[in-house]
Amino acid sequence: MDAYAEISHWMFKAEVWVIVGIGLVMADIFLGYTFFILPVGIAAFLISAMIFSQQKMWLGNFTFFDTWRDIVIYFAVLVLILL
Repeated sequence: MDAYAEISHWMFKAEVWVIVGIGLVMADIFLGYTFFILPVGIAAFLISAMIFSQQKMWLGNFTFFDTWRDIVIYFAVLVLILL
């Protein structure tokens, strides 16, 4: 499997984003107030919810993401909004 397909496979799994979110929130808790990782963790949870709702077709035929690059763009925008 080439790298593009591997990245695309893992980026579209909502469980991966939940694990990333939990890891970032826990890192923020244990590192104290010197790092601001909490908004990044919350953005990971929101990306996970968006992927899950797209997979379950809760919004009909509306799609948030077509490629893994769309996920990265949405993630970056959410992080900037939450900061």
